[in-house]
Amino acid sequence: MHTDSTHSDSNVPGHHNSAHHAPSAAAMEDRYASNERVWSGDPNAALLNAVAGMGLDVASPRTALDIGCGEGADAVWLAQQGWQVTAIDHAPTAVRRAQELAAENGVQIDARAVSFQDFERAMFDLVICFFGQLSDDDVPKLESLVAPGGWLIFVHHDMESEKYLMPARLKEQLTELELVDDYVFEKNLERGGGAHHHRDLVLRARRS
Repeated sequence: MHTDSTHSDSNVPGHHNSAHHAPSAAAMEDRYASNERVWSGDPNAALLNAVAGMGLDVASPRTALDIGCGEGADAVWLAQQGWQVTAIDHAPTAVRRAQELAAENGVQIDARAVSFQDFERAMFDLVICFFGQLSDDDVPKLESLVAPGGWLIFVHHDMESEKYLMPARLKEQLTELELVDDYVFEKNLERGGGAHHHRDLVLRARRS
């Protein structure tokens, strides 16, 4: 079990949207367009934890795909670590903010308002998906995006969902990738009314 303490303001319920009542792409765009900022601007603590234990060679050029990038905090952090990042989201406003965040931090990311299903024959050294609205049918495409020797980091809230793909079901359906580990990442979000405890489920897999 991994733990972390994260600070957040009262307008930021989490780094990405919870899928308890996952909205449509149009609703997500409306949410971004209606708010000056949705997320904290800090990279997800579960990402930092997961990447730290991967033993990557920082001297080698690496490509990364952030599926459901939101306002770009994770993508920008990866770019700051030397990754060549493609960041995608269905919400154009979120993508624009991701581009702006990258510029503010002096890094470059390729941010696009597209679906990961739109990529043909593209492969990345790292694919991350945090709290995404994927289904079981998306697993083959998700696996196909990971390059030889590459990694997949898939994270969701500790919850039950029949509609959306959860780490436990992804673990059962992996055919092209090898499971490295899966674990619970616990974090404390401190905001407004005090500390709130959250549990995220993390899955890491790799293509040999």
